[in-house]
Amino acid sequence: MHPGARILLAILSALALPGLSFFYLACISLLLIALAFSDLARLLQLLRRSRWLLLGMVLVYAWQLPGAPLIEGMALSPSREGVIAGLIQAWRLAAMLLLIDLL
Repeated sequence: MHPGARILLAILSALALPGLSFFYLACISLLLIALAFSDLARLLQLLRRSRWLLLGMVLVYAWQLPGAPLIEGMALSPSREGVIAGLIQAWRLAAMLLLIDLL
């Protein structure tokens, strides 16, 4: 594949991934995992290298978005909505990283 086409595909997928529903995000994630399954060690290494970025994203969303506290009675508890939103964003970022790695 031409390098310009790879760059265009990466940009278009970065624009499309945030707007996908859960079903399409799950389908794309399963497809990407199936394509990368032959080199599973590289996939795990990619996720291991980006673990702090993914964890930081979840934590920032957890404490910055308002909502019901995750742990009742705790003053500085993260919100349930924030944790869910952070996990979804981390999932999207992991899918994008995997797609770029496959390109």
